Amino acid sequence: MTDYGFRSRFAAQKPWTPLRYSPWHEALWQFLSTACLAFGAWYIIWRWMFSVNFEALWFSIPLLVAETGAYLGLFLFTLNLWSAKSPERPPLPVTTRDCSGDPDAPERPLAVDVFFATYSEDPELVRQGLQAAKALTYPHPIDLKVHVLDDGKRPAMAAVAAEEGVNYITRSDNLGFKAGNLRNAMTVTGGDFILICDADMIPFPTFLEETLGYFRDEKVAWVQTPQWFYDVPPACRCRQSWSAAWAGPVAGWGGRWSG
Repeated sequence: MTDYGFRSRFAAQKPWTPLRYSPWHEALWQFLSTACLAFGAWYIIWRWMFSVNFEALWFSIPLLVAETGAYLGLFLFTLNLWSAKSPERPPLPVTTRDCSGDPDAPERPLAVDVFFATYSEDPELVRQGLQAAKALTYPHPIDLKVHVLDDGKRPAMAAVAAEEGVNYITRSDNLGFKAGNLRNAMTVTGGDFILICDADMIPFPTFLEETLGYFRDEKVAWVQTPQWFYDVPPACRCRQSWSAAWAGPVAGWGGRWSG
């Protein structure tokens, strides 16, 4: 069993600070992306109307379709990143009614299920995430339940779940792999919200405080957060980190914090 006490060596590290929103940077990005789309559209029109090789349609048409698909991907990419401004986070919901447009909705504390999907990861690695999940904070009453979703059906993992006082969920088969594992857990739990964590993820204590406010908007169904590798030195290049992770006895991929 691997000793994961090495995490204490990185306790002083802090997550990176996101860059502040700059309207000038956004305007430059929008100008350049618009230029790329305009030139790309001109190129695609030229390719379809004037450059088709009728003597080798077996090669020319698939190539045109691939290039057109790449242009559509560029368009969707630009549309997705058009604005760099983060949405304003609404006040945190106090009860379930705050997240529903139905005035007759029950007014009770929010219920949150925290899922840790695992298959073959070291139970002691998963334990760190379980302990962090139990320490999640929220300024209002909340029904928080932590679940281990073990597709490996391992007695050692069940023992860790029991020791940490969290729910242990398994199933008779592994149909659908991780997605099936999550779906199965959804059928046996009943929280209003679900926090899905990888087996090596360690959520920050304020995770719920940073995310649940967005669900006041009825159109919001999913909130994605960035992740941070706590065991990668701030000035270390990714290539160096990956080499160290693969070469050392402890994989640096496991050092993730979220929130």
